[in-house]
Amino acid sequence: DVNVKNKAGETPLIVAMQKDRAEMAEVLMKAGADVDAKRTGDGWSALYTAAYNGNESAAILLLKRGAHVNLQNADGWSPLHAAASKGHLPVVKLLVKDWHADINMQSNQGTTPVFHAVARKHIDVVRYMILLGANLNLGAPEGWRPIHIATYDHDANAEMIKILCVNKVDLNTANKELMGYSPLHLIMARQHCIWPCSITNPVLLNCW
Repeated sequence: DVNVKNKAGETPLIVAMQKDRAEMAEVLMKAGADVDAKRTGDGWSALYTAAYNGNESAAILLLKRGAHVNLQNADGWSPLHAAASKGHLPVVKLLVKDWHADINMQSNQGTTPVFHAVARKHIDVVRYMILLGANLNLGAPEGWRPIHIATYDHDANAEMIKILCVNKVDLNTANKELMGYSPLHLIMARQHCIWPCSITNPVLLNCW
C-alpha cells in the first residue's frame, strides 16, 4: 500500500519529501501515491514539506502530478506560507508565478505568506511578493499586520520597514492584541532609529 501511514501519520511520499528523495517520490507517484495526503495531526502534505525544505525540483514534480498548490495544513498554512517563511525565493516564484498560488491566502490566524516573510526578514521574498500583488494590510482580524511585526522587533530592519511604508501600508491600524498600538507606538516603545512613515513620504526619525 503506497499510501500506508507510519506511527507519525506520514505516507511514504511525505517521508520521501522530508529526505529530498525526488527520484523515489516519482516511483511512488507512478505506483499510485496520493500526492495530497496529509500527515496526521499537523496536516503537512508532500508539497508543503518540499516547499518548507526549499526543494524546487521536488515541488515541480509534485505539482505536475496534480498536487493542490493551495492545500492548507492544520494551521491554515499553504505551501506558499512555508516557502515564504523560510525565505525560499525560487520556490515562492514557482508557486506564485508558474502555478498561480493564492498570494493572499490567510491562515487560521489571518496571517498571509508575506506576513511571515516580513517576520523572518526575508527582504528579497517580500519585494517579490509585493510586485506580484501581496496585500500588506491583511492579518489577524484585530491584531498583527506585517507593519506591526516589522516595527515590534527589537532588531527591526530599517530597509524592511521602508519597503512596507512606500507600498502604502495602513499606518493607523491598531493592534488590539497589543494594547491598541499603531506602528508609530511600536517605534517609540522600541526606541528604533529607523524609517517610519508619514502618510505620503518616509521621514527619517532618530529615536535615540
